[in-house]
Amino acid sequence: MLGTALYLTRPQDVQAHLIFAAAEIGEAILTLQGRQIYGTLGSPDLDGGRVRFAVDHQLADLVGRPEAGRAVRVTYEHRDSAYAFFSEIEATEGPLAWVLQIPRTVERTDRRLVSRYDVSGERGFEVIIDEGETLRAHRLGDISSAGLGFHFEPRAGTFQVAQRYSAELRLPGSAPVAVTLEIRNSRPCRVGSGHIAGAAFVRLGAVERSQIARALAVWRQSKRARR
Repeated sequence: MLGTALYLTRPQDVQAHLIFAAAEIGEAILTLQGRQIYGTLGSPDLDGGRVRFAVDHQLADLVGRPEAGRAVRVTYEHRDSAYAFFSEIEATEGPLAWVLQIPRTVERTDRRLVSRYDVSGERGFEVIIDEGETLRAHRLGDISSAGLGFHFEPRAGTFQVAQRYSAELRLPGSAPVAVTLEIRNSRPCRVGSGHIAGAAFVRLGAVERSQIARALAVWRQSKRARR
């Protein structure tokens, strides 16, 4: 993991943290055999031996029951911290209700570790930006739950670093998300004409961040299912 990492290793500290994570964070991404699965963490059992993961219902037709003993990695975020732990599937209580062994260690870093997805050429990914005198739609080049990159033609206007814009993000299978973008960089496209502007989400609320992460997780699973 990137950034300065801290570790929780005492069983009582791990259990206390997981209780906090279930109550205050909830949303998490479980990685199983290279597949990222969106869902929510439940509180650990009182005996501290298990923790539950509920797969998002939108993935019901895309995710099968895992076998007991499968290794998993669970990641989640809260404010400026990102967390991760390794565990394994102990059992399933239903197609979308999985029981994990409680981890021995939880890792925390003070830098967000989010997956960035290349969506160039993918349908349904665009951002509508309020550019002052007009609202203009831009195709996305990449996106994560922390920011995005979008295509633009310099002749239609430029985006300066540190400028902020009100925008509406549109993702496949999701309601539009109102966001504020801060431009971080601008560069020519590697292929074809035009430029790509990299932007970060500013003061993005937990509900909006969760909506974006959920939409990306569902899109990835749908894409895998089509292969």
